Amino acid sequence: MRKLGRVEWIFVSVSLFLSCLAAFLFFFQAERLGMWFGLLVDSEQKPLGKVEYTISSTLRKSLSSQRFFAIDNQQKVFDRDTIMTKESSEAVMSLSDGGSIDVGPDSLVELVFRETNPLDSNSGELILNVKKGTVTGVSGMGKIKVMKDGKVSELQAPPQNSLLAQVEQKQKADLNVHCGAHLSDPDIFPPKALAGGGMEVSLDLDCGELFSGVNRLTIEDPSHHSIIENEALQFEAGVVKPHLLKVTQPGAYTVKWEKDSEENKSLIIPDSWSGILFETDRPDCEGILHFKFADGISSDRDPAFSAEIIGSTRVIKPAQGFSLKVDDIPYPARIRVKSLPDSNGFSWSSPLLALREKRQCNQLTFPKNREQIRQKHGSPVLFTWKQNSEQSQVRFELAEDEHFQTSLKKEVTAHNFMRILLSTKGLYYWRVIDVKTGESSDVFVFRLQ
Repeated sequence: MRKLGRVEWIFVSVSLFLSCLAAFLFFFQAERLGMWFGLLVDSEQKPLGKVEYTISSTLRKSLSSQRFFAIDNQQKVFDRDTIMTKESSEAVMSLSDGGSIDVGPDSLVELVFRETNPLDSNSGELILNVKKGTVTGVSGMGKIKVMKDGKVSELQAPPQNSLLAQVEQKQKADLNVHCGAHLSDPDIFPPKALAGGGMEVSLDLDCGELFSGVNRLTIEDPSHHSIIENEALQFEAGVVKPHLLKVTQPGAYTVKWEKDSEENKSLIIPDSWSGILFETDRPDCEGILHFKFADGISSDRDPAFSAEIIGSTRVIKPAQGFSLKVDDIPYPARIRVKSLPDSNGFSWSSPLLALREKRQCNQLTFPKNREQIRQKHGSPVLFTWKQNSEQSQVRFELAEDEHFQTSLKKEVTAHNFMRILLSTKGLYYWRVIDVKTGESSDVFVFRLQ
């Protein structure tokens, strides 16, 4: 068998390269070729009308195309075209017979033209097959019928120049709204309490689809003191830009945008924010409900809280610390906790909690929680608790950490006491667990001196 020469190898290599290149152009440029093919087919048809005005991304698929492509202002539309708008987009189209249609946001509409007189190509009716969303409009010389959910309705003829007035009104409305400011979603950008008082919140700043260039921002607090002045902000049209703002009091803040003309907007900073989390959905063995501040929230003094029971006129008295005694309220109950306002007027609240009944568990009696006890030399420490029933057995546990990983004692007993000799001073954690139900008592900690 003869070996290939150098020139032949080069020829084979070039052929393989050109084949791969052709395959690449065929597969990866098919979408672009399909778009141009669709335009070529459209050029042989008589257009139904054209796009006069479009907001954001509006797509069009012709009968000869398998894909949707972006459609721009002044682009023509044809029979059997399908128009698709997204949640933030909208399209207004003028028809050749003087009518107009408006495809609303998040819609999918097919345009179908039917001739009513074969001798007159201009006579006929346009059927708007609404597969999703909404479409409105006015008819011109011909009829426009809307088909949706199996029902057919007919659009009425409009006053003259209604389409032009409609487009001008939309454009004017957009041009008059230059920029906006509102509080960001607190679940995504949670507020943060500042050490010196007040809060840091996030604003969503947006200058809309038609905006371009640099704007200047000024913000005044409820006392009309400027807290941000002459800050130049560069925007990309239609893109929301988060901005951190430090506020010292709740109320109405004035946001001023300055470009060609001054534009003022009112921004309300609320006095109550979500920032309290429940540690559990049921009280402990003593009927105490525990909660805490979310991360990043602090108070300028010892916190005090109030609570309300939804659907009841009863009011729980304010409590100091992060707990409320709720052992005697009726169940089931829904409860919300709120902190009393701090020195800046801000308060924090919890989500609504469907409160479950307290656990029926063994109650520890001695040593008490956070108690300091002195042990006589050679004398054991006496542990006591109240059991659910005289027949129940519990597992007594003692450890040097709250998670009971450094266990010092584990013993099952039917008694309600235990004596243990401890030789080392320090912190000790203990609990009892019902052997039958697996219910645990609260965890108590004490210091041995």
